[in-house]
Amino acid sequence: MPEFDQGLIDSLKLAKGKKMHFCFIPKGADGKLLVSRKKIPEKEIATARKEIGGGNPVRGKCFGPIANMVFQVAKEQSPTLTAAIKKVAKRDTGLTVVPEIQVAADAEAEAPETASETGSPVQAAEAAPEAAASPPAAPPPAQPWVSATPTQASGPQAAPDAKTDVTKRLTALTAPYKEAATQKSPDAARMQSLMATVKTHVAKREFEEAAKVLDELEPLVETYKQQKEDYKVRKGEVEAAITRIGGWGKNPDKYKTAIQEADKLQKTNVGAALAALDQAKSEAEAEAKSAEAEYQTVKKSVMSKADQLRDPKIWEHVKADLEALPKPEDADAQVQAGKGTEGKKIMEGLVAPYTQAVANVQEYKKVLAKETETNKKIADLEKLKHAANVASQIAVSKQKVTNALKLTEAPGRDYAGAIAALVGVDAACVTIKKMTEMYQKVLTIKTDTDKKIARLESNPQKNLITGEIADVKAKRTAALALAEPPKNDYMGAINALNAVDKKCAAAEVKILDEAVRGKDRGDMRDIMEETFKKRFGIKLKMKQKGESPTEEYMAIRRVYELMALVPETHATNNPSLKKVERIGGPEGTSYYESETDIFLGLGRKDSKKVVLQCTRPRSDGTALQSGLRNSAGVIDPPIEEDCKPRPGASMTQSYFDWTTLHEIGHAIDDKQGFMKKNADIGGWIDHGSSCAAAAQAIANHFNFKTKEALEYIRDMLEGKPGKRPGDKPAAPAGRADWNTVRAKVERYCDSIRVNKNPWDNLPDSIGDRVYHEAYDGNWVSYLRAKRSQAISGYQFRAPGECFSELYAAYNSGVLKDSHPMVKRFLRDL
Repeated sequence: MPEFDQGLIDSLKLAKGKKMHFCFIPKGADGKLLVSRKKIPEKEIATARKEIGGGNPVRGKCFGPIANMVFQVAKEQSPTLTAAIKKVAKRDTGLTVVPEIQVAADAEAEAPETASETGSPVQAAEAAPEAAASPPAAPPPAQPWVSATPTQASGPQAAPDAKTDVTKRLTALTAPYKEAATQKSPDAARMQSLMATVKTHVAKREFEEAAKVLDELEPLVETYKQQKEDYKVRKGEVEAAITRIGGWGKNPDKYKTAIQEADKLQKTNVGAALAALDQAKSEAEAEAKSAEAEYQTVKKSVMSKADQLRDPKIWEHVKADLEALPKPEDADAQVQAGKGTEGKKIMEGLVAPYTQAVANVQEYKKVLAKETETNKKIADLEKLKHAANVASQIAVSKQKVTNALKLTEAPGRDYAGAIAALVGVDAACVTIKKMTEMYQKVLTIKTDTDKKIARLESNPQKNLITGEIADVKAKRTAALALAEPPKNDYMGAINALNAVDKKCAAAEVKILDEAVRGKDRGDMRDIMEETFKKRFGIKLKMKQKGESPTEEYMAIRRVYELMALVPETHATNNPSLKKVERIGGPEGTSYYESETDIFLGLGRKDSKKVVLQCTRPRSDGTALQSGLRNSAGVIDPPIEEDCKPRPGASMTQSYFDWTTLHEIGHAIDDKQGFMKKNADIGGWIDHGSSCAAAAQAIANHFNFKTKEALEYIRDMLEGKPGKRPGDKPAAPAGRADWNTVRAKVERYCDSIRVNKNPWDNLPDSIGDRVYHEAYDGNWVSYLRAKRSQAISGYQFRAPGECFSELYAAYNSGVLKDSHPMVKRFLRDL
């Protein structure tokens, strides 16, 4: 129980009937309150101010009941003064003082006491002489302690008003004093002592002295009366707290017991009983507050989750899960009705569903974000030039988006499935976009085919090929139909258009046959040279080399046909294909020459010619997948499934056709710089004339790494094949195997020289790369793993040969549509 300032308590209670002087020393929202009947000395104020470290004191007078006490001050004060006085009075006295601040000019003045202020009949008579003329008041009823006795009668006679005043005060004090005096408290003994003194003074008719003692006794009795009133209030507060506790499902028994014990105690010591109730109230309210805090914690959790569901679109998603449940307001209503347990139970029951709802909407938002992203991709598809060609696929994708969103609905709530479905739609969008690109490729190839058909229709001898023209036009229409919905067979359309190109080439050759019919070799040669110039924009040179005119014509006729069937820009007016030289007789070296030496080595100039020395056309001569087998006769590494020859394709192709197409491929590569931009097709590195990279790789691979050993390797690679430099590198200390290793290095160096055809006779790879001499003095390397995509070993001689072999294979119709190089570039050249 806090220790209150009894003097301050007494002084505040005296203010009910008297003006008292006060001084308030503020310190923030706190301070110190002094109250006295006399003006408070400045020294006392200074001491109090020093003790608390307070500010400027506020002085004045106070009077009136505790519940409405007027505090007069000489000038306006801060609005916070009222709250500060109330707080300090409650803290130091336990009394609930309700201050009213008033401004009065004489608030700080020392005023003479009046009868109304002191209650002394003698002083009242001195202050107002006219009162003496008034008739004496009737004597009050006799009281045991004021009855006349011989001693009193013989004593000094007090003024009648003093006696009357004392009598009235004692009469008012009788009943409460009897109760207060029976209390077992320090104040009870003090009251008994003071009452005895009052009796003595009254017996002696010393009413003025009795009045002064009453001034001390009355506040003590008033304190008792106030404690009784406070007890009733406090008991009600404890009972209210018990009700709250019961509402929260807590055990109120100990507080009920505390009330019972306090009721017993208040009969003998109301102060102690009040203190006991204060303690019970504090504990009960703390327990109720704790229970409510627990409820508020649960409520805060639920409401924070509810806040995350405020978006109407989000709420619609989880409404079905939550709308059948009690609302948070229902829990609050139970709490306000005193049923905290029920309210908490409701609120706790909402935690799990609201938590799940928040988790659901978080996942749902991800789905919505993904839906937005996917819908944008679909919208982009609809804007594409050829969107109509894939309209049904776009419609399917839209429906799949709708179906994906349905997966998020109750009861399944399959958000992962929805995301996966939308990812699937994204993949479909990529495929659909590629379909439009493929359709454009079909249209591009069709445009090329249309040029060839137009050439046939504009030929002066078109009457010779009327049937062929009608056939190719019909097949062109049929080919294009393959690319239209619902088939959308773009590769089928491309292959069909390629077949039309071949028919167009065959039709051109039919006219050519008629042009040379019956001509001697000289006329035939002139016609062919003129035709090649006019048709392809190239210079044709024919070398008979012992062939008959018919044999020679049939060979150059096939060259014409092959050049006519490839795309227009490949062999027609190609700036990288200015000349074709066909050499008859036995098989020799065929090649493409981009530039040649000027006389006496004065520089180089463009030649851009193809030299064909590949005998005469026949159906065999080139074996697919040749040069890919190891010493055990097994293709190593194995060829990827998509890179194997097309099912049904002959493993033996026409050497004449393959070679011609191969050399045309070189012209395309020269024109486009294709392999310079796409060396990754084989992981190619063109080291040029430097063998340094190969030498270093060999030295590392065989652990033949001294400076002299590296020079030895370079000398072997730069010299004639099989050369052994005279000075052998000395063995490092501790290398007993040095000469054995050197012999392995020498054999390996021999195996990668150009004369060993290392592209067909694969040497051991060094790490993941293969190094070899592609042409005299020209060094390359590539990734060994890329041989799994090979159509022939020769493909891996050099970057240019890689492209040309694939070009010949594609235009010979032996590659699958799924071949990675077909998808990547061959169909788009």
